Amino acid sequence: MRQFSRRHSEPNAEPRAAGAYEPGRGDGAGSSDPFEAGAPTAPRVERATRALASDPVARRIEWVLQDFSLHAAQFRYLGGWFATAADLEEEGEWHTLSDALTWGRARAPVVVMSLWVGSPRRRVTYSAGISSCQRFLEWHEPADPNVARVEHFSGTVQITEEPDERVPRETFSLMTETRSGEGVDTVEGKAGLPLLDALDLARSSSDVVIVGTVRLPDTYDYFNAGSELAPAEVYPPHPLLP
Repeated sequence: MRQFSRRHSEPNAEPRAAGAYEPGRGDGAGSSDPFEAGAPTAPRVERATRALASDPVARRIEWVLQDFSLHAAQFRYLGGWFATAADLEEEGEWHTLSDALTWGRARAPVVVMSLWVGSPRRRVTYSAGISSCQRFLEWHEPADPNVARVEHFSGTVQITEEPDERVPRETFSLMTETRSGEGVDTVEGKAGLPLLDALDLARSSSDVVIVGTVRLPDTYDYFNAGSELAPAEVYPPHPLLP
């Protein structure tokens, strides 16, 4: 099956601080995604669970996170129809998933969608047509068998979600995390610093320092860079830092 992987970038996209992608972009309309074009962001660490230090005394962790620029896709969804009732192929592009799905279900009994889900993101393929593909997850909104159809309704439609392009930058931003028996508090620090300058500031504030370098599409590789290891987590030492 043909893959659609065209990527459109805005050449003058504003720089963004490094962060983890929020799931649930959905149709894109009214999205609260912090990486939506034009929305300023701050460095954050996204984790499914936050372990607390067993020591009742508060533990301070300094995070040094790599920044990146964000280039938004011109169209969020790309699609292609490959008819079997006629020698026919057609392509489309949309801003919303609902428009893409309506287009696909009007053209083929088999509609396959490849979407980004979760944090960090991964591609998941769904079956969303009136004919189910057993090897894919079933889309949660069943297709209406009575929907209006185009001539030569047949074959397969493939819809692919395009990711935003993240370009790692040479600067880093600081975040302070304080863990205690009462919870976890985070405070943003200085941003846009060279790595060694950011590291010096972090080490002057805490013995526990973690460096995060961007790993595409939307997560980090973490390294210990302080004199003590982070509580409850194990990261390797950074291979290039003293």
